[in-house]
Amino acid sequence: MINPLPIKNGLNPTRVQVPMDEGAPVKAIDFLSRVIQNQRHRHPNDDEAAVYQRFLDKEVVLDSGEPVAPDYEVPPGRFLNFYRRPAPEREVPGTLGLLYEDNDLLVVDKPSFLATLPRGQHIAQTALTKARIQFGIPELSPCHRLDRLTRGVLMFTKRPEIRGAYQTLFDRREPQKTYEAITDIPNDPPLWLVDLLQAFCAPALRGIPWQQEFPLVNHPDVQPGCQQHAQQGWQYNLHQENAQVPEEISEVEESQPWREREQPSRKRPWVLRHHMVKVRGRLATYLTGDEPNAETAITGVRAFLDTSSGPAPATRLAWRLEPHSGRTHQLRVVMRSLGMPIVNDSLYGFISNDALQRPDGDLPSPAFVEDEDFTRPMGLTAKELSFRDPLTGKLRQFTSRF
Repeated sequence: MINPLPIKNGLNPTRVQVPMDEGAPVKAIDFLSRVIQNQRHRHPNDDEAAVYQRFLDKEVVLDSGEPVAPDYEVPPGRFLNFYRRPAPEREVPGTLGLLYEDNDLLVVDKPSFLATLPRGQHIAQTALTKARIQFGIPELSPCHRLDRLTRGVLMFTKRPEIRGAYQTLFDRREPQKTYEAITDIPNDPPLWLVDLLQAFCAPALRGIPWQQEFPLVNHPDVQPGCQQHAQQGWQYNLHQENAQVPEEISEVEESQPWREREQPSRKRPWVLRHHMVKVRGRLATYLTGDEPNAETAITGVRAFLDTSSGPAPATRLAWRLEPHSGRTHQLRVVMRSLGMPIVNDSLYGFISNDALQRPDGDLPSPAFVEDEDFTRPMGLTAKELSFRDPLTGKLRQFTSRF
């Protein structure tokens, strides 16, 4: 169905139906006033005068596009279309960074704290609304979603007629997604991780034990070359592994505790399988011992100097994750199940083992949206997205700059 009203300020018009149990036709202005008054998140100035102004501006229409008068009698079952006025929202910092654009697609880097789609209290402060305004393309539509706290690659279609082909591609879970999860350095790391940490800054620290120098904050012996290594090491490792990966990949034994495993790589990934349950109304996903319904491969890890997760830099780990299913909070739960929650995860960073494994466990209370600390984004990035284009057959690959 084509919208009888155009997209305005990046937002679609709202379509509401007079309930069938209304019993009799109702005046359009009375019905619309009732709908707006019952709106949970609405602008405080959206009063009777603002409702009436919509009719004067011919912005209350039937599905045919015909404007209706305030005293028009709307029969039960008939639809009205109008524009909502969302409540004021706290401005999310950062911009949508353009990664790629052609006649069909727009690909951006979405910052943390920005929802993908308008919903609930997040309307104007969403990637879709901001992208439509920033790039001047009202018909943009996301092909997939990223959680509000996750940053990274987000892809939109630019024309309605091609939207279905790309959305179907994601519905079938054909694209390959790679994420990067940032964690603190665990206590009592295994030997391979100790070696990784020592090698990370070896050119600068000249034999100083890693236990004495991590985190690398204001260390007198840290040289600029160490920070460059931190930024470049991941891509270097990727190229090294891509050149050496054999056709057959063997998994690390799943039942083996992670500290007893060898370092994860694309050649020897850690493949973690869980049964995850997300109950409507419960904030967190929990794990059961049932047949697995979620699978995640950990295919790499690197040490780096993290300058974006807080006010002070710190040496942390970045884990490369490849989800093979799409459960709610899947990657956040996986890292917490290993005892290494993602940095600045306000839910799973504080959840107890009891609450992680039982639906009635007491949950932590993350800050309300208006109280969130924008200087501490959650350390989860949608790093890479690749797929076979459904229209051209060409291989597409996009990489986040975060």
